[in-house]
Amino acid sequence: GATNSAMVTLTQSDANITAQVTGFGAVALELLVGGHTYTGQISGDSLNLNLFGTRSNMVGNCIFTVNSEIHAVLNGDVLTGQIDYLSATNNNPDCDTVSQCRSFQDFNGTRPPPP
Repeated sequence: GATNSAMVTLTQSDANITAQVTGFGAVALELLVGGHTYTGQISGDSLNLNLFGTRSNMVGNCIFTVNSEIHAVLNGDVLTGQIDYLSATNNNPDCDTVSQCRSFQDFNGTRPPPP
């Protein structure tokens, strides 16, 4: 039940969407994933974004990165969804514990009023 705030700027061009995380959230993503900008598609009121990990980690002979996905729905000015974190491994037997690890964060945010 912990609550944290993060600033995210969404930019849309046709069906393509980019979400750039700023502030402490960006620093945390850089440390965990190796980036802080998600890219993806929007369809109607749903959006799906990906941030593919570039920061390598090791456990024994297992080499892995952490990928992140955002799945969200816009209802009026409120965006709600889930951010998933998944390991991408080199499939070494040492990866058994890492490959089963999946975590997520639920989120909601509001669109700022027009200027």
